Amino acid sequence: MKTHDIQRDDLDPKALILVGLDSCVIGVDQNMWLVYDYYKLVLFFMERDGMTREDSVSWISYNILCICPARFVINFSGTFGENE
Repeated sequence: MKTHDIQRDDLDPKALILVGLDSCVIGVDQNMWLVYDYYKLVLFFMERDGMTREDSVSWISYNILCICPARFVINFSGTFGENE
């Protein structure tokens, strides 16, 4: 399923949607919760807010990973890329 094919009505009503982070969604899981790519999140905040990688990781840890993780999924299997 491509991310642009995901419809809000298809998601579990309890699924947490991180507003403004659609570009970091890589799919849905078996519970119909959004799956966010951790590395895309890090890069998103680096680019949008001009954060360093360390600041972005810290911000995500404090503001995203600590909130009800049972309602969305973060995928940690990617990489930052060869140039990062």
